[in-house]
Amino acid sequence: MERRTTVLLIASALLAAGLVIVLWPRPGTSPQPAAGGGELPNVLNERERWSRRIAEVGVERAYGEFKRAYGARDPRYQHLMSHLMGALIFERLGAAGIAACDEGFGDFGCYHGFAARAVSEGGLGAVRSVIAACREELSSPPLAVSCEHGVGHGLIEAIGYHRLSDALELCEESAPQPNPFAGCTVGVFMEYNGTPSATTTAAVSPRPLDPNNPYEPCPTLPERFRQTCYYQLPQWWNRAPGATYQRTGQWCGAAAVSAEREACFRGVGSIAATLSGFDPAATIRACRTMPNAEGEAFCRAMASLRFSAIPALREQATTLCEGLADELRRLCAPPRN
Repeated sequence: MERRTTVLLIASALLAAGLVIVLWPRPGTSPQPAAGGGELPNVLNERERWSRRIAEVGVERAYGEFKRAYGARDPRYQHLMSHLMGALIFERLGAAGIAACDEGFGDFGCYHGFAARAVSEGGLGAVRSVIAACREELSSPPLAVSCEHGVGHGLIEAIGYHRLSDALELCEESAPQPNPFAGCTVGVFMEYNGTPSATTTAAVSPRPLDPNNPYEPCPTLPERFRQTCYYQLPQWWNRAPGATYQRTGQWCGAAAVSAEREACFRGVGSIAATLSGFDPAATIRACRTMPNAEGEAFCRAMASLRFSAIPALREQATTLCEGLADELRRLCAPPRN
């Protein structure tokens, strides 16, 4: 008990500084339409609204009202706003507030926002303590890894977007993750690409995309980070003008290295699950636009794993891979007994 309290106190002290960096838009940015339809929220206004409500009725009741308020919104909007709620929970309760988040709304966004807020406030000295708090407070590995994802968001915010390589190295040192599609480095790339973390502002635009060089900076990074980089590209591409799943699939299929093509197709499956509102049929339709059978299989496989990570959707996870050839179905989430 004493050790647990010490970890939380250290984490609280180190985490006590995070939303400020992300609350200010980058120079020259303006609100962008959310993929899947609708405008991204004005986070500055929403932050004031929910901060006031937490002060009035407490975290638990305010979080319940929050989920009801956004229950019918676009999945990305829900995820974005869940980042904000996670940040506000940290502001109110400190490190112990991580237990107030849940994975049932906003696709783990509350955990992402909580950890991003913590690290962006506490800076580099906070990274290890935040990760320790994540792992100690969250007994479920998917939740702990999701918390580490938030650390990645906060880390690159804290040290600067021009220091991508440094942020990746710090992730690897502080929160090594053998899965290239989860954890701290995924959060770094997501934030670097300009995907709103919503601990921040609605005015975060994606970084500029050159259609003649859509893979930048992935080919120039150390090989151990390239799969993660390619995995995150579809989310970035999806926010660019003229985005379609077909174009994204063509770009994935043209990647030069087999492992990087696989990672890219998996990235399509990840965003397809989210943007469909975790609708199996709509997700499969998106994956079927990939340029070849292998691309479709990797897309559906990652989508099935995304479904499987959410307890209420685990029964649907295996339906994502129905009809695939046996050698491809093995890539999918295992059946639940």
